[in-house]
Amino acid sequence: MLFVSGLASDRDDPTIARSTINLVHELGGLVFAEGIRETLARDWLRRYGRNIGQGEVISRPLEVLGFERWLQTGT
Repeated sequence: MLFVSGLASDRDDPTIARSTINLVHELGGLVFAEGIRETLARDWLRRYGRNIGQGEVISRPLEVLGFERWLQTGT
């Protein structure tokens, strides 16, 4: 799990997150960031290479049919 809650305010969190993302990619893995609640964190994680993300800023929790529609249409 990455340290996404402090990306905007904590001086060390961006360094820890970027290093973790790089390490996972070097080992051939995918980075899944969960609990993304701020657009700043979402944009930062996109820029530095997270592969998959989950959180309120991407979508509110959905039932199965709503999730399937979201996958197809993005709304």
